[in-house]
This record gives sequence, structure tokens and C-alpha cells, in this order.
Amino acid sequence: MKSIEIQVNKVEDLFDDFDPSPFLSKDMDDECYDYLLSYTKEIGYRKIKNLIVYLNNNITESQKIYYSESIRNFFKYKLTLLKLKLRTFLKSIGIVFIASSLIMTIFILFASRLEKINAPSFFQFYIKETLLVLSWVSLWKPINMLLFELLPRVNEIQIIRKLSEVKVRFP
Repeated sequence: MKSIEIQVNKVEDLFDDFDPSPFLSKDMDDECYDYLLSYTKEIGYRKIKNLIVYLNNNITESQKIYYSESIRNFFKYKLTLLKLKLRTFLKSIGIVFIASSLIMTIFILFASRLEKINAPSFFQFYIKETLLVLSWVSLWKPINMLLFELLPRVNEIQIIRKLSEVKVRFP
């Protein structure tokens, strides 16, 4: 198991200066968040056991508990947001797939009607083939969303889940 180590002057450097919320619900500083996320991706979220925060000043044991909870709360909040976004994304995949399937059905039906015309011309053949190609192309977006966009979102949720559960230590 590995630890993520971070060095800051004071605990407040971990959090967003512009967020007026109390520490238990304060947003993390963007640079700190990006560092933790990228480092966790780099070494693998399954290997992370601790987040060790080195400070240039001393804090009490009760402050250590309070700030540890603040960091975990931020990641729990972020996890909730990402799960909501994933749910919305999955719904949009379903909607786009249904719409694409409907378009495909209409195009194929229309193309089959063109095929039944006696003595089809080159123009009719061209339209029929174009409709068939477009019907399959209409399915590209939901397939792309499912195959290429879903996995990075799920991976980010797994990373954030791990960071919300990690033990935060202030040595």
C-alpha cells in the first residue's frame, strides 16, 4: 500500500480561499485537487492507503481530526456530484440510443420502399444506399458514448470514492 504525500505551509492552503463555507464543507483548492487526482491515477487508486499532509506549523489533535474530516467530506461531496452526472449521462445514452434506433428504422423502411420501385434508377439506388449508411451512422453517438466516454467517468468515480475513504494523517 502507498501513501500520497503533500507539503503545505498551513492547512488552509489545501482549501479554496474564495469559498466562505466552514472547513467541514469547504471546497478543496483546485491545484491540490488536481494533484491528488493525478497522483492517484498515476499509482493506481487501489494502492492508496493514506493521505499524509505535512505542515510547516503544528496543529492540535482535535484540529487534525477536524481537518481530516473536512478533506474526506470534500471527496464525499465530489463523489455525490459525479454519481449524479453519471446517472444523467446514462439516461442521455438511453435517449440518444432510442432516437438513433428510431432514425435507423425510418431510414431502413424508406430505403426498402425505394427498392420495391420497378426499374430503379441510379438516383434511387444512390438515395437507398445513402439512407442505409446514414441509418448506421446515426448509431455512432450512443456507441461512442458507451464504449469511449463511460469508462473514464466510472474510473473517476472509483478514484474519488477511494480518496473519500482514505485515512488522512498530519504527522
